[in-house]
This record gives sequence, structure tokens and C-alpha cells, in this order.
Amino acid sequence: MAAVAFIRQARLDGETFERFFPTVKERKHTIPFGKHAGEPFDQIDDGYLEWAFTNMTKLSPALKRAIEAELHNRRKGW
Repeated sequence: MAAVAFIRQARLDGETFERFFPTVKERKHTIPFGKHAGEPFDQIDDGYLEWAFTNMTKLSPALKRAIEAELHNRRKGW
């Protein structure tokens, strides 16, 4: 139970798995739909990611967080 509580609190605090286990290679996220289907985020322009984040209402929570993190990393504070 302690582990579950720790994981829940870490998620609420915005922590990532990689923060606790930095030796794990970062997974490259890809867009699963549209004209950029299958392309890694780093090959997609900011405008398309912003549009997807803002307008796509059925994105999974994980994909939405990944897009937000990518934009944040690009802009350091988006």
C-alpha cells in the first residue's frame, strides 16, 4: 500500500518515472493519428502539437501529458 500511495503522490506532484530511474532510456513518443501519424514528436512542428493539445478532445491522458511535456521542453515554460 505504501508503494501505491507513493506513486499516486508522485503523479500528483508531476514526477516522472525517469526522474526516479534516470538510467531508463527516454521513450520517443509518436503521434498516432493524422498527417503526422507515426512520426516522433521531435519531428513535428510546434503549431501542430499545440493544435492537437488544444483541439483534440479524445486524446488519452498519457498522450496529452506527453504533448504538453514536449511543448514545455521546447519552450521551457509553455
